[in-house]
Amino acid sequence: MFRMDSFFQRALINATQQAYIEQAEQTHSILSDLTGVIRYLSRQGQKVSLNRELQIFRTFADLWRVIYPGRFSWAADEPDGYPDLYFSAGDLIRFTEKLIEEAAEQAVAELTILLQTDPSDSGGLVLKVTKDGGEESLRWTPV
Repeated sequence: MFRMDSFFQRALINATQQAYIEQAEQTHSILSDLTGVIRYLSRQGQKVSLNRELQIFRTFADLWRVIYPGRFSWAADEPDGYPDLYFSAGDLIRFTEKLIEEAAEQAVAELTILLQTDPSDSGGLVLKVTKDGGEESLRWTPV
């Protein structure tokens, strides 16, 4: 059976190796990051710690900055400030990807996402999203 994710992963790995051989350092870095994110997202359904999810999200956010230079930024509380939360692998990426795509479609000049612990202490997180100065808060909870 043909597995699309496996095909794309192999294609990206080969492109990454070719960029390395050609000494195209920035291309190599971007392709390597993309391969890592795709590999991680293929683990959908597996439980991962919030710290692991944030580690992959940092790479994902860097890739968005390549696509939309100067338009996207994000920040988070210090990792030790989070409770022991577990999420399905890729949840944060899927959740924020929709926000980023909507902002791009709406021609938002600047999008900032701030991830914080929920002050209500209900075991979730709050994403404070700022689009061109207007702020909204979205709640994100473990599955």
